[in-house]
Amino acid sequence: MAARTSIVAKRPRIEEQYELSDGLPYLLNRVGFRTFAVFEKQLIAENITVSMWRVIMSLARGGAKRIGDLGKQTSLEPSTVSRAVKALERAGCVVRKRSLIDERVVAVTLTATGRAMVHRVLPTALALEKRIIVDLSAAEVATLKSLLARLNTDVNLQDDL
Repeated sequence: MAARTSIVAKRPRIEEQYELSDGLPYLLNRVGFRTFAVFEKQLIAENITVSMWRVIMSLARGGAKRIGDLGKQTSLEPSTVSRAVKALERAGCVVRKRSLIDERVVAVTLTATGRAMVHRVLPTALALEKRIIVDLSAAEVATLKSLLARLNTDVNLQDDL
Protein backbone atom coordinates (compact mmCIF):
# COMPACT_ATOMS: atom_id res chain seq x y z
CA MET A 1 0.00 0.00 0.00
CA ALA A 2 1.35 3.42 -0.96
CA ALA A 3 2.10 5.87 1.81
CA ARG A 4 -0.15 8.90 1.94
CA THR A 5 1.60 12.17 1.75
CA SER A 6 -0.09 15.33 2.73
CA ILE A 7 0.82 18.57 1.16
CA VAL A 8 1.00 21.24 3.81
CA ALA A 9 1.90 24.76 2.87
CA LYS A 10 4.96 25.81 4.77
CA ARG A 11 4.36 29.05 6.61
CA PRO A 12 7.18 31.55 6.34
CA ARG A 13 9.06 32.32 9.52
CA ILE A 14 7.96 35.55 11.16
CA GLU A 15 11.15 37.40 10.20
CA GLU A 16 10.51 36.47 6.57
CA GLN A 17 7.13 38.23 6.63
CA TYR A 18 8.58 41.73 6.87
CA GLU A 19 11.23 43.48 4.84
CA LEU A 20 12.54 46.49 6.77
CA SER A 21 13.43 48.52 3.69
CA ASP A 22 9.87 48.07 2.38
CA GLY A 23 8.09 48.91 5.65
CA LEU A 24 6.05 52.09 5.68
CA PRO A 25 7.38 53.32 9.06
CA TYR A 26 10.94 52.80 7.82
CA LEU A 27 10.32 54.59 4.53
CA LEU A 28 8.59 57.54 6.22
CA ASN A 29 11.41 57.80 8.75
CA ARG A 30 14.12 57.71 6.08
CA VAL A 31 12.52 60.49 4.03
CA GLY A 32 11.96 62.60 7.14
CA PHE A 33 15.42 61.98 8.56
CA ARG A 34 17.24 62.73 5.33
CA THR A 35 15.14 65.83 4.69
CA PHE A 36 15.71 67.29 8.12
CA ALA A 37 19.40 66.44 8.06
CA VAL A 38 19.73 68.77 5.08
CA PHE A 39 17.35 71.43 6.43
CA GLU A 40 18.92 71.36 9.88
CA LYS A 41 22.09 72.94 8.47
CA GLN A 42 20.14 76.08 7.62
CA LEU A 43 18.42 76.05 11.00
CA ILE A 44 21.74 75.70 12.83
CA ALA A 45 23.02 78.73 10.91
CA GLU A 46 20.01 80.64 12.27
CA ASN A 47 20.54 79.18 15.77
CA ILE A 48 17.08 77.58 15.89
CA THR A 49 15.70 74.05 16.16
CA VAL A 50 13.11 72.26 14.02
CA SER A 51 10.56 72.78 16.82
CA MET A 52 11.29 76.50 16.85
CA TRP A 53 10.92 76.62 13.06
CA ARG A 54 7.53 74.92 13.25
CA VAL A 55 6.35 77.49 15.79
CA ILE A 56 7.66 80.38 13.68
CA MET A 57 5.93 79.11 10.54
CA SER A 58 2.68 78.49 12.38
CA LEU A 59 2.72 82.08 13.60
CA ALA A 60 3.80 83.43 10.19
CA ARG A 61 0.79 81.82 8.53
CA GLY A 62 -1.84 82.42 11.14
CA GLY A 63 -1.01 85.35 13.39
CA ALA A 64 -1.19 85.27 17.20
CA LYS A 65 -1.84 81.88 18.77
CA ARG A 66 -2.08 80.27 22.19
CA ILE A 67 0.50 77.66 23.26
CA GLY A 68 -2.08 74.86 23.05
CA ASP A 69 -3.10 75.87 19.54
CA LEU A 70 0.54 76.01 18.48
CA GLY A 71 1.00 72.49 19.85
CA LYS A 72 -1.92 71.15 17.85
CA GLN A 73 -0.87 72.88 14.65
CA THR A 74 2.80 71.88 14.91
CA SER A 75 2.27 68.35 16.33
CA LEU A 76 4.50 69.27 19.28
CA GLU A 77 3.91 68.58 22.95
CA PRO A 78 2.90 71.68 24.97
CA SER A 79 6.14 71.55 26.98
CA THR A 80 8.17 71.49 23.74
CA VAL A 81 6.17 74.44 22.40
CA SER A 82 6.72 76.34 25.65
CA ARG A 83 10.50 75.79 25.48
CA ALA A 84 10.57 76.80 21.82
CA VAL A 85 8.54 79.96 22.52
CA LYS A 86 10.83 80.91 25.42
CA ALA A 87 13.92 80.49 23.23
CA LEU A 88 12.31 82.42 20.38
CA GLU A 89 11.30 85.17 22.80
CA ARG A 90 14.90 85.44 24.06
CA ALA A 91 16.02 85.72 20.42
CA GLY A 92 13.49 88.49 19.81
CA CYS A 93 11.50 86.45 17.27
CA VAL A 94 8.22 86.31 19.21
CA VAL A 95 6.43 88.14 21.99
CA ARG A 96 3.93 86.79 24.48
CA LYS A 97 0.99 88.89 25.61
CA ARG A 98 -1.75 88.15 28.10
CA SER A 99 -5.30 88.47 26.85
CA LEU A 100 -7.15 91.56 28.01
CA ILE A 101 -10.32 89.48 28.21
CA ASP A 102 -8.92 86.44 30.06
CA GLU A 103 -5.60 86.84 31.87
CA ARG A 104 -5.08 83.06 31.87
CA VAL A 105 -4.70 83.15 28.09
CA VAL A 106 -1.31 84.04 26.63
CA ALA A 107 -1.03 84.77 22.91
CA VAL A 108 2.26 84.38 21.05
CA THR A 109 2.96 86.71 18.12
CA LEU A 110 5.76 86.85 15.58
CA THR A 111 7.95 89.98 15.66
CA ALA A 112 9.70 91.75 12.79
CA THR A 113 12.83 89.76 13.70
CA GLY A 114 10.83 86.53 13.45
CA ARG A 115 9.37 87.55 10.09
CA ALA A 116 12.88 88.36 8.85
CA MET A 117 13.94 84.84 9.84
CA VAL A 118 11.04 83.39 7.86
CA HIS A 119 12.21 85.35 4.81
CA ARG A 120 15.75 84.02 5.23
CA VAL A 121 14.91 80.36 5.91
CA LEU A 122 11.72 79.69 3.95
CA PRO A 123 13.41 79.76 0.52
CA THR A 124 15.66 76.90 1.69
CA ALA A 125 12.64 74.93 2.92
CA LEU A 126 10.81 75.46 -0.37
CA ALA A 127 13.87 74.51 -2.44
CA LEU A 128 14.31 71.36 -0.36
CA GLU A 129 10.70 70.34 -0.93
CA LYS A 130 11.18 70.88 -4.67
CA ARG A 131 14.24 68.60 -4.60
CA ILE A 132 12.27 65.89 -2.80
CA ILE A 133 9.39 65.88 -5.27
CA VAL A 134 11.34 66.58 -8.45
CA ASP A 135 10.46 63.19 -9.97
CA LEU A 136 6.77 63.37 -9.06
CA SER A 137 3.98 64.88 -11.12
CA ALA A 138 1.73 67.54 -9.60
CA ALA A 139 -1.02 64.90 -9.31
CA GLU A 140 1.34 62.49 -7.52
CA VAL A 141 2.41 65.23 -5.09
CA ALA A 142 -1.23 66.05 -4.35
CA THR A 143 -2.03 62.36 -3.82
CA LEU A 144 1.02 61.85 -1.61
CA LYS A 145 0.15 64.83 0.58
CA SER A 146 -3.46 63.73 0.82
CA LEU A 147 -2.49 60.17 1.79
CA LEU A 148 0.05 61.37 4.36
CA ALA A 149 -2.54 63.72 5.88
CA ARG A 150 -4.98 60.78 6.14
CA LEU A 151 -2.33 58.55 7.71
CA ASN A 152 -1.47 61.31 10.17
CA THR A 153 -5.12 61.66 11.17
CA ASP A 154 -5.54 57.89 11.49
CA VAL A 155 -2.40 57.54 13.62
CA ASN A 156 -3.54 60.41 15.86
CA LEU A 157 -6.80 58.57 16.48
CA GLN A 158 -5.04 55.40 17.66
CA ASP A 159 -3.79 55.81 21.21
CA ASP A 160 -2.14 52.40 21.20
CA LEU A 161 0.45 53.24 18.51
